[in-house]
Amino acid sequence: ETCFAGCSSDFFEGAPVKYLCLDGLLRPVEDPVKCTRKTCGGSGLPVGPQYDRTDCEGTEIGDYCVVRCEAGYVEKSSLFECKEDGLFQGWVPECDLLACTGLGMPTGIGVNATSCQGLVAKQTCKAECMDDYDGEPTTLMCGTDGLLSGASPRCALKACRVPESVLTEEQFSSNCAVDGVAIGYGQACVTSCARGYSGPPEAWRCEGPGFVGEAPECEARACT
Repeated sequence: ETCFAGCSSDFFEGAPVKYLCLDGLLRPVEDPVKCTRKTCGGSGLPVGPQYDRTDCEGTEIGDYCVVRCEAGYVEKSSLFECKEDGLFQGWVPECDLLACTGLGMPTGIGVNATSCQGLVAKQTCKAECMDDYDGEPTTLMCGTDGLLSGASPRCALKACRVPESVLTEEQFSSNCAVDGVAIGYGQACVTSCARGYSGPPEAWRCEGPGFVGEAPECEARACT
């Protein structure tokens, strides 16, 4: 006589196999029946880039797995059970983006990094030079570790253009430029009458690209 042996449909899967009764023993006509536990395919698990579901791959019915928040999110996790219907059941973890710390914040003279405050992981910002400084802006990124990465801009005080007359005409003397390089934005200097000339000095201030101030009225001194 013959019969068929199969797998319990609740937890296992596998094709039924025909058995033959010989000498009082059941023997498979071909290979013996092979039963493997059913697994959950992923239905019932939360979906989104913020969830790490790798622990649930291949989870068998009746077993449990953990869904975690991905890197760049506040560390949280939740337990899910693989049910008999092939669906996962559990509570979805609340995955909030990790806030960026102050570590790695651009610093330096003339650097404006206000746009880099209040970032969360994977966001970018630009650090720039303040209005009275020259320099190229730089882009920074908040990493999944909550730290900012990127270079600070190199900022230098803007230079003012000293009037040609002050540099070339002999009656003027000024400390507004050293070796032809003008002082920086916001700085003050004095333009006065050169030796051999008389007149009150005038205070100047670099407001970029030019100076604010009047040229002194210089008169040549009479020879005695």
